[in-house]
This record gives sequence, C-alpha cells and structure tokens, in this order.
Amino acid sequence: MPWVSASSKKLSPEPIKRTVLPKAPWQDVAADLLGPLPGGEYLFVVVDYFSRYFEVDSLKSVLSKNIIESLDRIFATHGIPESIKTDNVPQFISEEFQMYMVNIGVKHTTSTPLWPQSNGEVERQNRTLLKSMRIAYSAGKDWKKELNKLLLAYRSTPHVTAGVSPAKLLFGREIRTKIPCINQNEEKQCDVAEKDALMKRKGKEYADRTRQASERPLEKGDTVLEQNTKPKNKLSTTFENALYKVKSKKGNEVMVESGGIRIYGVEYRRNAAHVRKYETEEGMNGEKTVTGETEDIPERELEQKPDRPRRECRVPKRFDEYLLYK
Repeated sequence: MPWVSASSKKLSPEPIKRTVLPKAPWQDVAADLLGPLPGGEYLFVVVDYFSRYFEVDSLKSVLSKNIIESLDRIFATHGIPESIKTDNVPQFISEEFQMYMVNIGVKHTTSTPLWPQSNGEVERQNRTLLKSMRIAYSAGKDWKKELNKLLLAYRSTPHVTAGVSPAKLLFGREIRTKIPCINQNEEKQCDVAEKDALMKRKGKEYADRTRQASERPLEKGDTVLEQNTKPKNKLSTTFENALYKVKSKKGNEVMVESGGIRIYGVEYRRNAAHVRKYETEEGMNGEKTVTGETEDIPERELEQKPDRPRRECRVPKRFDEYLLYK
C-alpha cells in the first residue's frame, strides 16, 4: 500500500554532478531573474560558465519581450553563445522566448523543476548580488551605485577556482581599477581547465560528505513515490499517495510517468532526491524490508539480543547505623 511509505522521512540527496568547463569563453551561459527589489525592479543576470563573468540588467517589467531585448543588448557586446540554461519560470518557457532561441541558433535547456541547485552557477551569483544590495539598502545607500562597485570589484578580482579574474578570462586582459597594479609583467597563463576540475572535485567531495549524499538505485520501470512538495498541513505525509513509473534517469534527473489518482501517462521531470523507490510491506523473497522509518525484525532476533548490564545499587554508608525497612 503506498501510504505505508508515504510518511517516511525525506531522502538524502544524490552526489553532486559537476558541470564540465566549456572550452571557450561565452560558449555556455546561464540566466535568471532576481527580485522584486524595493523600487519594483528585477535584475536579469546572465553568467558565463567559463569565466564566471556576469552581466546584470535592471528591468521594470519581466515580460518575455523585455528579457529578449535585454539579451539582444548583451549578445551585441559579447556575441551569441551556443547554449543558455534557465529555470522554469513562465517567461523562459513561453513560446515567444522559445522562438527567439530558435531564430538566433541557441540551444535552450532548463533546470530540473523544484531543484534550483541544478542551475547553481547563476544562483550562486544571485546570492552575492543580493547580499551586497541588502547591505547597501540597510545602510541607506543607493543600491544601484553599490551594485556597479560590486561588479567592478568582482570582475577584476582573481577567482578562487580559475586563479585569474573573470575579465581576464573573458577579454584576455585585466581591466583597470583604482587599485594600482604593482606588477606590470604578464603572468604565465595557467591551465584553467585543470584547476577548475581540481577545485570542483574538492568541493564535490566536501559537499557529498557533509550532506551524506548517496546514489539512488533507480532504473527504468521501477515503481516510485514522489515527494509531497506542497503539504497542506503538519500531518501531511512526506510522499504523495500515488505511484509513478520511472521512464529514464540521467545524472540526478529522473523522468517519471504518473498513474493512479493522477492523469495516467503524464510525465514529470524531478530530481532523484524527490522520489523514493516503492516497496511492498511484505518485501521480496521474505527478506526484511524498510517500509517507513522502522524496519521489520523477526521476534527470534529480539529474543537473542543480550540484556544490557545493570549497575549494582548499594545503600550509602551513612545509613549503616540505621535499620532500614523495605
């Protein structure tokens, strides 16, 4: 019965799948919207995966046509990339935006629904921008002016992963700032790809260890439960009372097909952390099966479990001269 496992605790995430560094600057980019801000504006952020250089545009309206106009201005400066990755907000999956991508020859991919970490590069930049603007706003400063200062500082500062600044990787030169340059000699070009892979591997190992990540043994045809992402109240089960079939699994992304109480045959794209392999209460071949947060253990195993040692209780010495009654 599906409700036996529906109330189980959430599963730990799968190990991180790192993105491969592109071979050239402005080849693969990511885009996202940040807002609304105090004045009603939104920030449209576009990040280059190779250099970590990001462009920011302030938009008063976030209709698809306004986003397209902003991309036209950015692409006029840096050129048209080969691919762009976004989340699943209506502006990015609209027919108008899809046709724009087709007309300019850009491959458009979207992140896994309900899992913003899969578009992590631009999400990380958004946190940096938001923190800077929040500090400026709380101090009564103009956040737009402070944003320009942040962009100049970020673009000219060597990145911890690449070892050189985003501007250097994108333009092939350092941009001038108010900070005087002590060493005018051209530094030896480091192998950015190797250093990027090394830093990503270290970050992945640390993140997988702290999050207790583990691979999800899901295969095509498996019956699974989907996590209840919109619980109605505190007593709502962790997983929905409906069964799904796994259609495919690529990396951390799983395609499942609905059945039962939902419209049969509809496919959903989810992260592997949002699905749990369904197991019957009886288990398979008479083996012990985890159906919830507890495990069924035969009574004979409980009988063989040794008793815990007990501490010997003694009467304190100060009562030796007294006659004690039980």
